Amino acid sequence: MSNYRLVWFQHFHKAAGTTIVELAKQNAETFYTPNINGNPINTVGKQEEIWKYSPCRLMEFVDHCEENKFTFVATEWGVPHLDCLKDDRRVTLITCLRDPYSRFVSNYLFDYRMGFTDAKTVREYIGTKGLFSEHNYYCRMLGGIGSNKITHDHKAVAKAKEALHKFDHVSLVEDQAWLRNLCFTLNWNAREIYANKQKPWSLAIREAARGNKSKVARLIRKKSKLIDTEFYKYFLSKNKADMDLYHSAIREI
Repeated sequence: MSNYRLVWFQHFHKAAGTTIVELAKQNAETFYTPNINGNPINTVGKQEEIWKYSPCRLMEFVDHCEENKFTFVATEWGVPHLDCLKDDRRVTLITCLRDPYSRFVSNYLFDYRMGFTDAKTVREYIGTKGLFSEHNYYCRMLGGIGSNKITHDHKAVAKAKEALHKFDHVSLVEDQAWLRNLCFTLNWNAREIYANKQKPWSLAIREAARGNKSKVARLIRKKSKLIDTEFYKYFLSKNKADMDLYHSAIREI
């Protein structure tokens, strides 16, 4: 029997994804070629929409990975047929969650400071950048809900929980031992990763040297100007499904 293993990482935005991708590189996993941050791309540089593959095509994709000795794949813009991947002994499914509020705020601050959004406040950002800027992002992704309205929180949560149970390993960023436990599961060596560690002020100094005044202004703008004091309560009221899913994961891990 072949000892081939394909680590399949479901990457949620701003939930330690780049850290896991960098760790995979340091542990000599062979990435699908070509790729961007572990996500397979096609010959014209566009994301392969693997989450839209039929079960048959998905198995052909895994066969292709084995034939080419690719051992690491990330999917970031959608969730593929998890049942199909779970039933394949060659595949090890992993993912990582972060507190929904922290993830959302981090996503907004990153996009604002890097100039990827024109939203001048976190409230203006909601729903402007695809699923990762929508309320209940995890449940939308895991449940295949997309941009449709979530009409029943409990149904969305149940579907997302069912999907989450199909993973071989689920990490939580707030768990201090998450990196060590992930490495133990995958037989990786745990190493310190410096992905996304640059501070706004250090980036501002660099941009100032380049004469980029507008970028400097974004980087040094106070967080309190971008995120109002009532936003936390507002976020919780609008993201009950994701909060339920996340606290359920805390209890189970």
